[in-house]
Amino acid sequence: MAQSLAVIEALFEQASSMEGDVRRQFLSTIEPQELRAEVEDLLRYSEDGDGLTLELQSAVNAAVDVLLENIEDPKIGTCIGRFEIRSILGEGGHTRVYLAYDPALQREVAIKVLSKASGLSDERFMIEARAVSALNHPHIGLVYEIGESQDGEHYLVMPFYTGETLAAVLRKGALPVSRAVDIAIQVAQALCAAHQAGIVHRDVKAANVIFESADSVRLLDFGIAKLTQSDRTEQNIIVGTVAYMSPEQTRGSGVDQRTDVWSLGILLYEMITGTRPFHGDRVEAVIHQIRHDEVPDLAAFSPWLRGILQRALAKEPGARFHSMGAFLGALQQTGSAVDGPEGQNASRVAAFWKHKRLAIVLSLTLLGAALIAVLRSVPNTTPVSHPVAVIPFAHRGGLGNEGEYEYLGEGLSGQLRDQLGSVAGLQVVGRDSSREFRLETTAPAAIAAALDARWLISGELEYGDEGVQLRLFILDGASGRQVWSRSYQQGEEGLLDLQERVFDDAAQQLVGESPGEITEGRVAISSDAAFSLMLLANSHLKSALEQDVIDQDKLDQAIATYRQALAEDPGSALLNSRMAAALLYRGNVNEAQVFIEAAQATGQQLSQVEHTVGLYLYARHADGVGEHLRRAVELNPSNADALADYGLYLVARAETLAARPYLERARDLDPMSIRRYEALGNFYATNGWYAPAEKLVAQISGTFDSAAADLVISRIYEVVGDLDKAIAWSSQAREQAPMNNASRWRLAELYTRIGDLETARQYDPEQSVATLYFSRQYDELIEMAFNLVLEDKSSAALFTLARAYAATDRPDIVIRLMGTQGLPERLYRDSATLQDIEAGVMLADALMEAGSREDAVRLIDYLRGMFRQWAADMNSWHPHMNLACLLSISGEQEMALAELEKTTTTLGLLWYPVLRDQPCFRKRMAGNRRYQVVLDNVLERKRKLREVLPQTLEQVALAQTRTGAEEVARTP
Repeated sequence: MAQSLAVIEALFEQASSMEGDVRRQFLSTIEPQELRAEVEDLLRYSEDGDGLTLELQSAVNAAVDVLLENIEDPKIGTCIGRFEIRSILGEGGHTRVYLAYDPALQREVAIKVLSKASGLSDERFMIEARAVSALNHPHIGLVYEIGESQDGEHYLVMPFYTGETLAAVLRKGALPVSRAVDIAIQVAQALCAAHQAGIVHRDVKAANVIFESADSVRLLDFGIAKLTQSDRTEQNIIVGTVAYMSPEQTRGSGVDQRTDVWSLGILLYEMITGTRPFHGDRVEAVIHQIRHDEVPDLAAFSPWLRGILQRALAKEPGARFHSMGAFLGALQQTGSAVDGPEGQNASRVAAFWKHKRLAIVLSLTLLGAALIAVLRSVPNTTPVSHPVAVIPFAHRGGLGNEGEYEYLGEGLSGQLRDQLGSVAGLQVVGRDSSREFRLETTAPAAIAAALDARWLISGELEYGDEGVQLRLFILDGASGRQVWSRSYQQGEEGLLDLQERVFDDAAQQLVGESPGEITEGRVAISSDAAFSLMLLANSHLKSALEQDVIDQDKLDQAIATYRQALAEDPGSALLNSRMAAALLYRGNVNEAQVFIEAAQATGQQLSQVEHTVGLYLYARHADGVGEHLRRAVELNPSNADALADYGLYLVARAETLAARPYLERARDLDPMSIRRYEALGNFYATNGWYAPAEKLVAQISGTFDSAAADLVISRIYEVVGDLDKAIAWSSQAREQAPMNNASRWRLAELYTRIGDLETARQYDPEQSVATLYFSRQYDELIEMAFNLVLEDKSSAALFTLARAYAATDRPDIVIRLMGTQGLPERLYRDSATLQDIEAGVMLADALMEAGSREDAVRLIDYLRGMFRQWAADMNSWHPHMNLACLLSISGEQEMALAELEKTTTTLGLLWYPVLRDQPCFRKRMAGNRRYQVVLDNVLERKRKLREVLPQTLEQVALAQTRTGAEEVARTP
């Protein structure tokens, strides 16, 4: 528990007046240990800064600058190497920086010299200096040269930047939001490059960002903290560093790139507001704020920026962006939004802070103006606009029984697609899309246009007595012209060796590296027999999953073939993960665990493995789902399945804004996969993003058969609340594809919702969970859901049962089923999905109704904290409505109504019946005027959308009709 600042300051003052053993004895008496650690940290910092207040230390720093201008240094007027030393620019704990002249190139430079008295290892200084100087980045200060002087002192030569520092610019006032975000993006790009090289800056602050031009900045002092074997810079620590320090830095704990995430978050806040979030007259006050206080006044920010700042400035490193790349992605998403409606509050933020900010503005000085890092370019975090597409290899005959080898064409090309996706700098079209085409039947230019691909890779297979022969070629997508080709013979080593040679050559042609330099994407199998069997098993699994319902016979074939492959190579992480995935499709979660553990035990870092582990953990409701799915994306940014699943996982966690780019990216990489459009269309519609939903409908209608487009349009009309039009579009889908079960189930649900149960049963004679729920057959629903829970631990069944309880008021059954599922324990482990957590709200209500008040209050308090955090992090109806429900259960009706009122413009319209019927509202707010106003406002929003949306969707339908007519007219 955070200690009172007054208590800490009093103990600090007492300890400051003591020395030696007396102080140590006094400190040993302070309890608890956390309090003693706070006091000890402040003593250490006060000794570093001589116990000065921030204002006084600022004045001292200014005096130091004056002294540096007039100090007599024996090096002034001499040369270090060929460089003529002219004056002192600054001084740090281990280095002194000089202004010098380079006569050879006739330019001024800055030279940083390592002091012999610093105690810093010359060898370590040079090793780390060479590491950073081997890199390059447009937003980091350059290193021209590394050397050793005549006196044996090591030095770095850097540009002498004459532009203003960001600190100097901010002394004039806050920046517009768009400019602040743009600068933060540049700094984040620089830090991404550094982190990829294993370098953590640890001293990101406004004084270390300098303007090279009006629109471009460079990050300076790169690696200083890294080189000093310390978690803080020695010079100027109180003024320049403490205010940007992360909580773990103030404790002297180990730091990683998440420390830089924190510091950049502080910097972004400072740019927008003109002040830092944590400040005070004394160091101990600032450190106490950093460790214990919430970021102030975030309500003044737009939802986008508020969510980003809250995540970047989370006290615990694990709650922040996991990497600078993730932070950069969020900033780039924000950057595209700051000029929209949510970003137009920049003037409001500035005005707010003009009134709020402190009168005293601290003056910062930059000691050591020239710095030591040259970092290579950031890997392209904005994907290449025209990716590579690997088209299944064609078969050119040979032995006459090539049907036996049919799987090789897609198997080898699919493996090459997965391998290339792991190579840095390459963007590869998804498997679902690229395997839709064959060069034998479709012109290369048409394929490239459909897939938005710059290059097409394909090949031709022939089968002879000596094995498989392959001719691989690369085509220019625009012209169809062949730009490279090579032929391969299977050889004694077999298919595995052929595959590796193909990958080496293709990767070298695409990224320009020699085969020996490419480390990503290697096939993680050591046996040629195992590799061949895996390709065959993959083909069986693909066939099993092609239809709406899994083909169990094909799935069993795939599992049997994977077992054969594992008998040849039991230590392959890739094979073990493939086997686990097939078993998960079979529902054999326990058996899948054996192969998951075997894959993880190898220590091999593969996207497919991380993806399968994430899906397994999700099936188990275990911790670590997001971590593994995110890692799968990092290892292979072109893994469309992993991108989509991670996006859907974030949706399940109610991280709506974070999910969107992953789902969109999966669609962009797999533009011919209807699965990507369906997921994205449901996502848009459910969250009320109708403009992108309309655009998506147009894309689908122009790309796929009309049945797929009809179902997405039906979904949008359902969300709007026009069930008649939703039924019309689903009926049209049914006519276009009579065997499509999705349209049948959809119609059953829609007819049930309008009360036409007789028609609904025609489409759903088995009476599914959805039909039972919407027809309010709650007794039957409870029995079905209970059986589902017992059979497969289905949290979906639990959630449905909780909704059934909303109408039946039977808390005993709810509590019984939740216990069977182990829901409370999963909630407290913080590994539950949004569905689990919303079911937890029902459980809390049931416990309260059943008289288990203590358990109910404990669960309510836990969930309230979670929903409050989500409500602050995201612009969504989910957390507000659930928080309102919890407040209502607790008897805090006025606060509950305040939360509900926040949902008026963001509530997902599909959830209007829940808002109306859920017992926490229905039983406790009946007759309340404010509650009725919330319901009326949601209905009014629904009415307005119905006036606007049908017109735009009818235009889509008209366009489809015209396109069809034109096709008929062109038919001979």
